[in-house]
Amino acid sequence: MDEGKKIRQIRELFDLSRQQFADKVGISVHTIHSTELGRMKCSIETLRAVQGAYPQFAKWLNEIPLEDGDGQTSPEIEEARDRLKQTGTDTGSRSE
Repeated sequence: MDEGKKIRQIRELFDLSRQQFADKVGISVHTIHSTELGRMKCSIETLRAVQGAYPQFAKWLNEIPLEDGDGQTSPEIEEARDRLKQTGTDTGSRSE
């Protein structure tokens, strides 16, 4: 999966508008929008800014395999946790 799609997944996981996400990450909303849509290649600066704001996704963003106990996660894991919360079998909490 390309970085733009991954950035969008993170943004949507936290239910943030592009503007809110851009403000949190410190990148222009134009850059976020263009990167998500694949109109602009994700720069190393954008990737580092997202990793700085959301360090728990650093390995996933860089396609490094996740390991138990390393403090890393992915949007898919967080969505599964949200579904489990609804059934009362919570496995942990997500932090922004």
